[in-house]
Amino acid sequence: MPVFVVYCKAELEGIQEIVADLKSTSWCVDVSSVDGSDKRERVTIDPSDEIELAGSRGTANFVVKFDRSVKQATVNVKVGVCSVNGGGES
Repeated sequence: MPVFVVYCKAELEGIQEIVADLKSTSWCVDVSSVDGSDKRERVTIDPSDEIELAGSRGTANFVVKFDRSVKQATVNVKVGVCSVNGGGES
């Protein structure tokens, strides 16, 4: 199962803190089948969505069934802890 990580870069001159509420942020992405033959553009993945998987007890934040695939493709958003301190003047 692949894991994708989002990295951010920012100039922090004069900034005390950067805060992002990743648990309630929706992600707009393009997804495609493994062979690239079937694409879905600008789909929204919402971490608060819990979609039941067909033939399973599990859930996912995003589910898609590509044309030539037997199984569903799923995405689950996992939010880690991130702390950024700009070390600005007090």
